[in-house]
Amino acid sequence: GDACTAGDGGTGELGPGTGGDFDEAAQNRSAILPPELDTYYQELVRTYVIMGSGSLVTEISRLADLLAEAGLSPREVFDFHLLRLGRLVRGLGNRSTRHVMARADLLALELMIHLGECYQRRLHERLSVDDGGCRGQSEHADDAMRQI
Repeated sequence: GDACTAGDGGTGELGPGTGGDFDEAAQNRSAILPPELDTYYQELVRTYVIMGSGSLVTEISRLADLLAEAGLSPREVFDFHLLRLGRLVRGLGNRSTRHVMARADLLALELMIHLGECYQRRLHERLSVDDGGCRGQSEHADDAMRQI
């Protein structure tokens, strides 16, 4: 599926992956984000569509750090992305919308990769603190796998 239908429950509309309603916890976590983030993210999407990712890696990584620090899950970040993308493509023709959506899909994928790396880094840091930092990363990975 493409980003247009990924979280829409089959309706074909852009919106949160929960069928249009955020749960209360997600709303609370989203509410702690700075209000300027809406405008910033829409500008990031616009710039990404025009220029691609090359010059935006640092911005995308910083955004992922901010979203991870706020405690947003990957689903919540994707919902955040879809809501802003919906506003951006509103009023565009079909061809322009398809172009923006294709590039925005790549942005979402890159953002998710960075978000995953943020959470992975946080896990490694927490495991290092928990055991005094004496064990190797492979032992941490083994412990993490056992907990799953």
